[in-house]
Amino acid sequence: MYAIRLVNQAFEDTGCTTQRWYQCDAGADFRELLRQASTSQQWYTIRVCQDRITLDGDRQLWATVAAAELAGSYELAIPPGRKRAARKALLDVRYKQVTLKPQNANKGSREPFTL
Repeated sequence: MYAIRLVNQAFEDTGCTTQRWYQCDAGADFRELLRQASTSQQWYTIRVCQDRITLDGDRQLWATVAAAELAGSYELAIPPGRKRAARKALLDVRYKQVTLKPQNANKGSREPFTL
């Protein structure tokens, strides 16, 4: 979150009004960042590593998104590696607005929030 604060401050200091879009890798799906993303005017793509509980019938996050409509598919060429043959990968894209239900009261608010 420190890096995001620095970027936001730099944008404000220079008067830049460009829409910011933060790409956050696995491990960035901690409660404070998810909650910040839920209220921010900026865009976030967060690759999650925790299968969190949603308010969507108390289903897990991954099952909820997997049940969402397919938005598109992309074929990617994967180049060969030292011990890997070249191949093609098919990437399916799904997205869905979800409301997460935080579980651990010791680590902050348990109030649900929507992403």
